[in-house]
Amino acid sequence: MSALSLHTRRARLLAVRGAIDAGGGGALHLHGGTPAGGPDVAAPDAPLVIVALAPTSFELHATAASMSLVPAQGFAALAGVITWGRYVDGTGAAVYDCTAGPPGSGAELIVSDGAIVPTAQVYSGGEVNVTHTIT
Repeated sequence: MSALSLHTRRARLLAVRGAIDAGGGGALHLHGGTPAGGPDVAAPDAPLVIVALAPTSFELHATAASMSLVPAQGFAALAGVITWGRYVDGTGAAVYDCTAGPPGSGAELIVSDGAIVPTAQVYSGGEVNVTHTIT
């Protein structure tokens, strides 16, 4: 059996947040298609949406080992279906990759196009709202 203490899990989350917020504040790049092979691999395509993040991108929950993305919103530069996201720091260096999809999709990062029945389909100029909780 292996387990980390709550203190250690919270420190790990703060390290991830610190990496995203470094270099003057991070961003979230939302992509379609097949994800890159991890943050150390260049994205195979241009992001459909780039969301500028708050100076402190995630709020750490007071009593749990989880943190939630500060409400984030962006506008699509390209049309497509969002399937994954990449957090980058203020210099553009990749930090964290994850799956993305609409509510109910089971994806880690939740995107919504603002429609009554939300989808991950975006159109150039369309609004995109993002929520994400990391545990």
